[in-house]
Amino acid sequence: MSETRSAVSIVKAAVEETPFAYTKKDVAACAEAINRALSLLGGFESLIGGAKQVVVKPNLVEVPFETTGGSVITDPRILEALVGLLKDYGVDRVLVAEGKSVNLKHEHSGPRKAFQAAGLDTVVQRAGGEILGWDEEDFVDVPVPDGELYDKIRLPRSLVECDAFISVPKLKTHCQTEITVGMKAMQGVFHVDDKVNYHNEAFPWKMVDILRACPPKLTLVDGLICGENYGPIYTDPVEMGLIVASADVVAVDAVCSAIMGIEPFEVPITRLGHSEGIG
Repeated sequence: MSETRSAVSIVKAAVEETPFAYTKKDVAACAEAINRALSLLGGFESLIGGAKQVVVKPNLVEVPFETTGGSVITDPRILEALVGLLKDYGVDRVLVAEGKSVNLKHEHSGPRKAFQAAGLDTVVQRAGGEILGWDEEDFVDVPVPDGELYDKIRLPRSLVECDAFISVPKLKTHCQTEITVGMKAMQGVFHVDDKVNYHNEAFPWKMVDILRACPPKLTLVDGLICGENYGPIYTDPVEMGLIVASADVVAVDAVCSAIMGIEPFEVPITRLGHSEGIG
C-alpha cells in the first residue's frame, strides 16, 4: 500500500542583520525566502485561497526580548515580511494574535504587553496588520471530531471566524516535549484556564485534539535563529537562517526534528500525530 507524502519546503533566507536592529533589506530577504518556500507548496492561492481575514499566530513569551539572543520568540523580520506579503496578496485584515500564558495570569501581564515588550506591535502595524491578545476577546466552543480527551474545545472567536489560520512557530528544542515547533505551538490557542489541563503524559493527545478542531492552513517555521538546549525559554541561539513551511503540521515537525538531529518518531507528539492521521 502506498503512503501519501506531504510537501515540506526548506529555504535559506539571505539575512545579514539581527532581529534587534534591522532594515528593510532583511525584511525583503525574508519576504523573498517566504515566497520561495510557499511557491514550492503552490503559493498563497493554493494554501489560503482568497482569504480576506487571516489570523497569524507567532511564538510569543513575555521575557525581555534582548536577553533571548533571538532564539525564543518568532523573529520580527519574519512577521513583518509575512504580514506584508498577505496584504499584497489581497487579505483585508491580518490579525497577529497570541494567548495568555498560564504562568502570566496577573493583571499586569499578557500577550499585548509581550507584543509591546518585543516591539512586535510596531512591526506588525508597520506592515499593515493588527495585534490581538486572545485574552481580550470571548471564546466559543468548537466540536472536536473523534476527540480523545475533548468533545469540544473553547477557542478564540477571531480564530473560529477567520478565513485562514497561519501558525508561525520558532524552531526550538523543549525540555519536556523534545521539540516545540508546529504541534506544540498549538498550546497557545487554548484558553488560559485550559492550558494546565493534561500537562502530563496525555499532552500529545491534547495537541492531537486541538489540531482536529483547529488545524492551521499553513505552518511557517522561523528557523532564522533557532533555540537549542533547555527550551522553550532558556535556549542557546543557533543561527541557521532557515524557513520551513508546509500545509501539514506533523510533516513540518518531523522535518524540523531531523534538522535538529532528533529522530522524528522519537518525539511523542509527532509519532502520535502521524499515527492518528493528523499528518
